[in-house]
Amino acid sequence: TWFTAPYERGFVGTIRCRGRNDSRPRVTEHRARPLAGGLVVSARIARCDGAIEQSVALISFPDAPVLYFEQLRALKPLTVEAVATGSLGILNESAPGIEDNHRVLVSGAGKDDVIGVERAPDRTVVIASNWVNVDGKTGVVSSGRRMQYLDVNRYRHSRLREMLQPLVATDIGAVEQGDVFHTGAVLVVPGEKASETAHSRLEFTTFPSGLMAGRLRDGRVAAVNLGAEPVSAIAFGRRIKLAPLECSILAGAEP
Repeated sequence: TWFTAPYERGFVGTIRCRGRNDSRPRVTEHRARPLAGGLVVSARIARCDGAIEQSVALISFPDAPVLYFEQLRALKPLTVEAVATGSLGILNESAPGIEDNHRVLVSGAGKDDVIGVERAPDRTVVIASNWVNVDGKTGVVSSGRRMQYLDVNRYRHSRLREMLQPLVATDIGAVEQGDVFHTGAVLVVPGEKASETAHSRLEFTTFPSGLMAGRLRDGRVAAVNLGAEPVSAIAFGRRIKLAPLECSILAGAEP
């Protein structure tokens, strides 16, 4: 309660391109199916005035973890200035009875106490690590090597919402039409302590076809086909065959 914040760009985040607006994401295609105690959703989303196709999958496992996959493909020649996705909104408020006006970030790079309401200017906390735990309440593991946390110090619209961005890229530059210029995966585990997140693991692999797979510490494998054609491949010892935008969850490796 009073921890995660509603965010209209949850997970899909922000993409900044030269000469184009980071326009409202528009879903052009999607698939969804329930699991026993979970959910699988995949979609293609038009971004930056239709110049980028963001293909994503969100897999909510029957227990706690949530796994997010992402692929960005240029539909037109453009210059990409920054990508900040996999985003999670986090409240950091000072109202009596809600929270104590700070969040503690623990990662492989160390510890940072982020104050909520204060007079200091807003800042971006760079996290040089592939994992971070927020306040001993949520663990996040990324396929990348750097995350960032947007520290906001003033209420806006009666809320003080900050942002954890696990997939960050600022050095992409010019891309051609049809290029896949960014891929990534994020594992989110609610209710996890920092000591547990420090020992979490997310192995991530991609294929030119658009197939992506991730393996968790307990050996479970999740895969999604974010390409446009059916694919068949072996990932983490499992044979995977998926239609476009289809997801699957598998146990450990095949014998």
